[in-house]
Amino acid sequence: METEGASSVTVRKNTQTPKSMIHQKFGANACYTPEEVHESADNGCPGLAIEQKGPCLYRCTLQLPEITVVSGIFRKKKDAEQAAAQLALEELCINPVTKSSSLPETWDGLVSRVKYLFSEEFLSSLHPLSGHVRAAWQREGHLAGLIPACAIAVFDATLSNMCKSIDPKVESNPFLIISYVIRVTAELSGFIASSEGELWIRMQSPYPPEIIELSSIQHTLPGMSE
Repeated sequence: METEGASSVTVRKNTQTPKSMIHQKFGANACYTPEEVHESADNGCPGLAIEQKGPCLYRCTLQLPEITVVSGIFRKKKDAEQAAAQLALEELCINPVTKSSSLPETWDGLVSRVKYLFSEEFLSSLHPLSGHVRAAWQREGHLAGLIPACAIAVFDATLSNMCKSIDPKVESNPFLIISYVIRVTAELSGFIASSEGELWIRMQSPYPPEIIELSSIQHTLPGMSE
């Protein structure tokens, strides 16, 4: 069972509305033109000469310096405006900006997690990444102790979820996790060092040899590697 090195982090998200994002980017250059759309109601009497009006609906045209979009039909004018703004954001490939009310706590949790992944406690744990750490310190030469940043990103689901809490774009681009690992490494410069173009990470001080030997023996005993 994996031992958690950082407490779980809950992040409340507050996403801006599409219209507020358009205003933030374009200001007075964004021109919304809502229009009423009247649909005829079906009165069930084809021979009746008087046309029955249906409910008043709305469609909105949004003009920006770069593009013009037209929303679908909605019952409320404000919904049509928001829909037009959303279409414009999609056309311009602008992603909603997600603000985290507890971002500092999330970042601190990420720092604690990376620190834990290089601790003696983690070295002896049953975790996919701990085997890579042990193997790295059993190597000789200039690569001794070096762990690929991508291995940390791939093999630790807890760290991955923390990065997704900080930046939703990580969900579609997992390679962003590597950049977060490197940034955390810089914050822990007294504990972890980066080299080889900042793609490899290791502790500045090696583990005691007896700790590496003991953890390796534990994982080769029957029943310990399952």
